[in-house]
Amino acid sequence: MFSRFPRLLACCIPTFAFAVLVTVLRAQTVEEIRTKAEAGDAESQFTVGWMYDNGKGMEKNVKEAVVWYSRAAEQGHASAQTNLGAAYLEGAGVERDPETAHRWFLKAAAQGRVWAQTNLGTLYLKGLGVAANRAEAIMWYRRAAESGHAPAQTNLAWMLSSGSESDENRAEAVRWYRKAADQGHAVAQANLGWLYDEGSGVTRDPVEAFKWYRKAADQGLARAMTNVGMMYAMGEGTKRSSPMAVKWYHQAAEKGDRAAQRALAVMYAFGEGVLPDAEASLRWDRLAAEQGDPTSQTNVGLAFATGYGVHKDPVEAVTWYRKAAEQGVPTAQFLLGVMNYLGEVQTIELAEAVGWIQKAAEQDYAEAQAILAMAYANGRGVQKDPAESAKWYLRSARRGTVAAQFALGLAYQNGSGVTQDTVESLAWFSLAARAGEKGVAEWKAKIEAAVPEEVRSKAKRRSEELLAQIDDGQRL
Repeated sequence: MFSRFPRLLACCIPTFAFAVLVTVLRAQTVEEIRTKAEAGDAESQFTVGWMYDNGKGMEKNVKEAVVWYSRAAEQGHASAQTNLGAAYLEGAGVERDPETAHRWFLKAAAQGRVWAQTNLGTLYLKGLGVAANRAEAIMWYRRAAESGHAPAQTNLAWMLSSGSESDENRAEAVRWYRKAADQGHAVAQANLGWLYDEGSGVTRDPVEAFKWYRKAADQGLARAMTNVGMMYAMGEGTKRSSPMAVKWYHQAAEKGDRAAQRALAVMYAFGEGVLPDAEASLRWDRLAAEQGDPTSQTNVGLAFATGYGVHKDPVEAVTWYRKAAEQGVPTAQFLLGVMNYLGEVQTIELAEAVGWIQKAAEQDYAEAQAILAMAYANGRGVQKDPAESAKWYLRSARRGTVAAQFALGLAYQNGSGVTQDTVESLAWFSLAARAGEKGVAEWKAKIEAAVPEEVRSKAKRRSEELLAQIDDGQRL
């Protein structure tokens, strides 16, 4: 229920240190700076551009900022080149043009500007204005990282650890994350916590993980807040405390972190750390769902289907199921399909309903496999196919679905889609009877009474073999 989240890629938006400019602005009046800028002084031109960009000393005007950044950049001013590149990358005050952004970042990077080097790494990583090139991205991140630039150190660490099976790369990632984390970089702190949480590149240490998550959370990083909440919820790295979990989830959820919103919905649903509150649970799930969280979309669908915290509305339920189903959630795929297949709603054609059920079945969703088998057995929504029906009943039965086990027993009894086999039939009836269904037990007893002891013995041994193949965690 509460899984940890992947490490975060540091944001790479170039800025110029405000403290430096404050010194400049205090030493000169705006009029003096403007006069120098108009006379061609590159530093003053950059400063005027910065003031327009940030609304400091004059009314904010990003188009005018680009004009002044351009004048300074053409004279080789590295900070102006960096910010001009950012303007072209973001389309701020000028038409978006990643290729031009790359050209200006390259000029500033050649003068050692770490933000420009970091941004070049991101351009190569994402293929913006240049062909994507992982090696080139790492090279630029490393160049800025070696100059002590915390965002570059964080991005370099992320690239070294992301998808890498190399122990050497993971260990190096830990070193770079720690360098950035020690500088107070919140994303690096959170990601370093994640590595300790997962034992990636370091020995797993929940206490150390919690420490770094907390440092990042105290700086207001929402995902770190969520992870702190999860560690409190599970009692990992710190003493278990549902109220503390709720506190941190609330802070992250208010910042819009959909994982926190989803987790908070669970806490309200089960009364963990708060009083049970169906409406509050639905409210938080809905906020996460509206951000595209597939689990919450499924949960909102379930709420409308069952009337949990809201007026029951099957049509609204399938609307949310579809959103999650299109993201590949098997539960949502099954519920979208089965509600239409069984006639509870009619928002899609029967064949499409079966198609959604099949998508869930292909992801080993046992109930979907059983319904799909029934569809092939009856020829409803698909062409009748006893062999295909038996195949899906078998897959569902092996996952412990009692109805599928009984149906498979009937298939072997009647030779429907499979070769008639009394021993196999009775073995599956025996498995189904273990659930305690009176009708199934009576049917099994009826079959046993009609066959010799030798067949009953073989069926018993076979049922024990089949039972051993069924994962206890999947038995229904």
